[in-house]
Amino acid sequence: MAIVVTVAAGNMAELLTSVETVEKTQRWTIKGFSALPRAVGEPTKSEQFEAGGRQWRLQVYPGGEMEESKEFVSLFLELVDAETNPLRAKFELAIINHAGHRANGIASAGYREFGPANAVLTVSPRWGKRNLILRATLLDESKGFMLNDAVTFEVKLTVIGAEQQQSGTEDGSRKFEQSTLKAN
Repeated sequence: MAIVVTVAAGNMAELLTSVETVEKTQRWTIKGFSALPRAVGEPTKSEQFEAGGRQWRLQVYPGGEMEESKEFVSLFLELVDAETNPLRAKFELAIINHAGHRANGIASAGYREFGPANAVLTVSPRWGKRNLILRATLLDESKGFMLNDAVTFEVKLTVIGAEQQQSGTEDGSRKFEQSTLKAN
C-alpha cells in the first residue's frame, strides 16, 4: 500500500523523503505454561525473530513484572540491540484464544522509541503491558486462553525503515510515499 502526497515545489527547494515500513506478525506458543517460574520479575523470553532487519523477542512474566502486577501476567516486546541502535516502531500484543482469535490485546499509541531507557519513560528497550491478564484467568482453561497447558502470544509489529530521498516529478512537484512491505 502506498500513500502519496504531492507538494508543489515552486521556487523553493524542498526535500521530502520516502519512508518504508515493514510489518511482521509473530506468534509464540509456550507449552507447559503453568510450570513456568512465577517469581515476580522473572521473565521467560522467546527466541529472537527478525523484523525490519533487526532482532526482537517477546518477554512474558507469569508472576508479573513488578510487585504491583504480581497477580497478572505481564507481556513485553523487546528490541534486542536497542541500547546501541535505537529505532521507532508501533506494535500490538495479544493472547490468541482457543478459537484462534486475538484477545486481551493492547496497542501502542503510535510509534514508540525503542532505545536506552530514560527517566521519563519516553524511550525504552522494551514496551508492553504489566497487567495483560489476571494469571488465574489465563490458567483457567474454561476461560479460553490456555489449551492443554499451552498459551499463544502474538505481536503485530510495524518498523520504520530507512529513509530514501524522493526525486521530483515532471511538473516540478515532489512526492512523499509510504510503502508497507509484508514480511513472512
